[in-house]
Amino acid sequence: MKRRLTDAEVTVLTHGGYGTHTSTRCLGRPGWAITSFNHKGPRNWEPYYNEIANDRANIYPNPASDYIIIPDQYMNFAYRIVTLNGQLIDEGRVGTEPLNITSFHTGLYIVELLNFSENKRFSLSVVKNR
Repeated sequence: MKRRLTDAEVTVLTHGGYGTHTSTRCLGRPGWAITSFNHKGPRNWEPYYNEIANDRANIYPNPASDYIIIPDQYMNFAYRIVTLNGQLIDEGRVGTEPLNITSFHTGLYIVELLNFSENKRFSLSVVKNR
């Protein structure tokens, strides 16, 4: 089941009796709260909100072939690198060393930066060259 994005609400997927509902209204600030529905009723996760409008994350070089650098301001953020299909390729903590991407196939990847203590989450795309 799909609904159009109206007033920051959307039902993303329904598959095998499961669905996802997101909304910014319950937070009282820009962002998303996530509720998953299944045959046993709703289940809530701790809300994340995205502050990209006020704090822009940056990764370079982009496109990249051997490594990517995440700036020091994101030190100790958790990171996850996933394909466009959602397959997890790499994860860890941002440190001082560049992230080696030489083993990645050529293509587009999503890099998620997560700071759980401040409820910050950034999603950026990175192009991997040969």
